[in-house]
Amino acid sequence: MQVGKGELLSTDNSAVQLALAETQLLQEVKEFLTAEGVNLDSFTSSKRSKNVLICKNIPFGTQDRELNELFSPHGTIGRLVLPPTGTIAIIEFVEQGDAAKAYKKLSYTKFKNLPLYLEWAPEETFASQFKPEDRKVYRTIEDDLAEMDHATLFVKNLNFTTTERDLKEFFLKCGTVTNVTIAKKASPKSPGGWLSRGYGFVEFGSKESAKDAIKKLNGKLLQDYAVELKLSEKQITKVPETITKERNMEEKSAKLLVRNVPFETTSKDLHNLFSAFGTLKHIRLPKKLAGTGKHRGFAFVEFSSRAEARAAFEATGDSTHLYGRRLVVEWAKEDATVEQMISKTAAVFGTEESKAKKKSKKIEELL
Repeated sequence: MQVGKGELLSTDNSAVQLALAETQLLQEVKEFLTAEGVNLDSFTSSKRSKNVLICKNIPFGTQDRELNELFSPHGTIGRLVLPPTGTIAIIEFVEQGDAAKAYKKLSYTKFKNLPLYLEWAPEETFASQFKPEDRKVYRTIEDDLAEMDHATLFVKNLNFTTTERDLKEFFLKCGTVTNVTIAKKASPKSPGGWLSRGYGFVEFGSKESAKDAIKKLNGKLLQDYAVELKLSEKQITKVPETITKERNMEEKSAKLLVRNVPFETTSKDLHNLFSAFGTLKHIRLPKKLAGTGKHRGFAFVEFSSRAEARAAFEATGDSTHLYGRRLVVEWAKEDATVEQMISKTAAVFGTEESKAKKKSKKIEELL
């Protein structure tokens, strides 16, 4: 269906928008299934397959390799199809007996934080017979760990009362834990206080411990919440002490400093983002050279009052992303100059930027 996002949003009727969006989503799923060799006409049949299962109620964000790891211990999987929506999958076993074992063992079992619903798929679910060469080879946790230079896990679905000490004790059974951090935001009801964002990071002393934790603790309850674990793309890094002090200090102005601003960002983008928290007095996005159009990667956002600036600071915190990059929002000194900010930003983020440049150069050399 050739319907663009702009067309979906061009009507003022929300019911029509929803209907169009649902229609497009269903069409995209149908096209995906067809491309994967699924015979959509078979779903009108009442006859059931003996080696193909339909798995429903899959937690959003689940990857096909995670389902492969869940089902493959019960037998050899021929084909596994997981549409982009990620909430339902079709799983074909090579042997009928293996499919029956998986159905018996995994029906209604909890995967991550949801129970799985299994049913037999229609006969001739796939348009063609399975061929061994069609079997997909999935990356394993071991493959990912081998390419990583750290052993850090990303932990989701934490109880908001869980502390870093609780989190560390929970993972100690899998090995040495070298670092633990829970993402926090400023508490609007308690000045100087912090609230958990419900996720965090755990760094182990070895990759084996990290792998063991994923296998043993993924989906297990921590203070009545089923934690979700996956390998983190980045290692835990400590926030520089100077930055920590500035984030915790009581605001003395109505001006914020916004770092890590994507280079495609415009002043209008920042205005649209921060005007939601109050009346803006001034926005400054310093440029590298006059007439180049490129800015320096940070901005000053000044509100009409300290209360409005505080609201923006507490709301955006460390979790607001713009064009795929996480904005770092801090209090700006009233007399801060562009030169001071350039020097300070380079001191804090220069190492990461240098790494990125080196990586980019290596990629260019390979091309």
